[in-house]
Amino acid sequence: MAKPTFVTPADIIGTAAPGPYTEDGRLDLTVPGAQAKVIVVGLSFKANTWVVKAGDKISVDITNCATFAHNFVSPDLGVPAANKINIGAAAPSTTVTFTAPTKPGKYMFWCSTQPPGALSHAERGMTGEVIVQ
Repeated sequence: MAKPTFVTPADIIGTAAPGPYTEDGRLDLTVPGAQAKVIVVGLSFKANTWVVKAGDKISVDITNCATFAHNFVSPDLGVPAANKINIGAAAPSTTVTFTAPTKPGKYMFWCSTQPPGALSHAERGMTGEVIVQ
């Protein structure tokens, strides 16, 4: 299966996702007490753009509404592929916790799940961005 072509955003710091990114909802986590809830529908994180403050500890509850499993990977947020966070199929929420980088900029996350003989979920657009202020 041919991998899709896409252009990695030029302003990404660190590791780019292995697939295309298009904003699909935004969470502003810079406000104290902001709700950090994301749902997975099909092959997308809804909201997939998170705005955070540099150095803050971030916790996001992700609920998978799909009937198949996903995961969360972001080497630059301290979640490398070897330590990916599994998000079970049609499961109660899974909490993703990380400390935002101290360098302002844009960092990416994605789902690395790859069904046999198919493109990975990230290659199909299951990607997101953390904007550090």
